[in-house]
Amino acid sequence: MNFIFWCEFPGRTNWKNLANWLEELNLNITIYIACTSRQNYEWWKREIKKTSNRIIVNAWPTLLKKDGYWFSGFVSKKNIDKLLEYQGLNVKIDQEPPFKGNYTNLRMINYVLKYLFKKGKNNDYLLKTIKKLSKNSHILVNMFPFPKWDLKRCGCYVPITLKAKRQYMAYTSIPGPKLMGLMRVYDKINFGLRKRKEKFTVSIGLIGEGILNTEGVYKNTNDLKKDLEMVKSLKINDVCIYSIDAISKKNKSWLKVIKKYSTSPKQP
Repeated sequence: MNFIFWCEFPGRTNWKNLANWLEELNLNITIYIACTSRQNYEWWKREIKKTSNRIIVNAWPTLLKKDGYWFSGFVSKKNIDKLLEYQGLNVKIDQEPPFKGNYTNLRMINYVLKYLFKKGKNNDYLLKTIKKLSKNSHILVNMFPFPKWDLKRCGCYVPITLKAKRQYMAYTSIPGPKLMGLMRVYDKINFGLRKRKEKFTVSIGLIGEGILNTEGVYKNTNDLKKDLEMVKSLKINDVCIYSIDAISKKNKSWLKVIKKYSTSPKQP
């Protein structure tokens, strides 16, 4: 497998630990760091390079939480335009409607129902902007594993013809440990069906909490192994893991597991 990593909280990452572990394991990695501007991205790239030459740093544009944080048809045109700052870079675009408050399963159900039939007013504008960015940038679009009609209604969908790589979220841990097995079964069936029609990669996790603060996370590396085996059984070779910042505050055993499943480093 070829791995990349999300880094949602670069300021909370233990870069010293990470640099030491990468040297010990002779491991090179590619990460996408959450950034609020091109300037913010360039600053973090320089700082990270000071700690290790084993890390390739790409951009993950995010907005302020009050502006939606992720990109969707519900984001203003002014904030969508911020994507164009990242011309010429490798860019991850997280396509999700705004979510208010900390995570609970009940809030997630309400969230899904809220946006099930609600159309984003700037859907077309977001797609037009992504097309413009794709002319000289390598784009990785991260999406929910939901039906096409639902994703299109929210402005969280890119057509197969667009010059962008699709990635679907396969975060089995988020609903909590009691539902992880069920989530894994759903993902295996869903992605098995999708593979007949399209090419895509997946993102798995969570190793640590995300921006919603209270999402469910892996209990230990065995949960990671189970998800990697699920992905391997589907013959999906490109995988993203959430997150490198969480790994850096735990221990190198997580990287050891990942290395066992790794092929030679590859830019996504």
